[in-house]
Amino acid sequence: MKEFEVFISHAVEDKCAIANEVNQRLKSMGVNEWYSGVELMVGDSIMEAVNSALKTVKYAVVILSPTYLRKRWTMMELQALIAREHLSLQRIFPIWHQVGYEEVLEYLPLLADRFAIPSEKGLHYIVDNIAEAINNQKADHDLQSVDVGKVPMRVWHNTNHERTHADIRQILSYGQSPLDKIT
Repeated sequence: MKEFEVFISHAVEDKCAIANEVNQRLKSMGVNEWYSGVELMVGDSIMEAVNSALKTVKYAVVILSPTYLRKRWTMMELQALIAREHLSLQRIFPIWHQVGYEEVLEYLPLLADRFAIPSEKGLHYIVDNIAEAINNQKADHDLQSVDVGKVPMRVWHNTNHERTHADIRQILSYGQSPLDKIT
């Protein structure tokens, strides 16, 4: 079974307007995404393919549009994504395409409090923010799995006696503390 990092959930009516381009830009950044326009072949069972993909993805890009909010299939997909989010590391990144807070609140009150990217910001902005969120999520996961006992004590102390996530990410990435350059 092929594993994917990101699932792109969208209404088929939004393929040309936004979904195809989000898919292409994520792919160009090296993101291994599941996108129905690429993964489904004539004769494939849509439900089987989507269920299989939902079992492996860690992140979901959900393109919320007026059509998305009114379709039974997309709402079922979203319910599955929300259920998976509570059981795994999966995170949902909403894009609001031709909808606002009031519409999202009316149809999806549980999703209305999430920071979402309005499509009016442009595809470059959307994809850059999604890629950054994925990288931050990965770094946070890496932080959770760090064996603190194996990190030298001087690494954990800065002038404020606190470490920011950015400091710790830098330590994990480069294997040294910015303080190592001073001492």
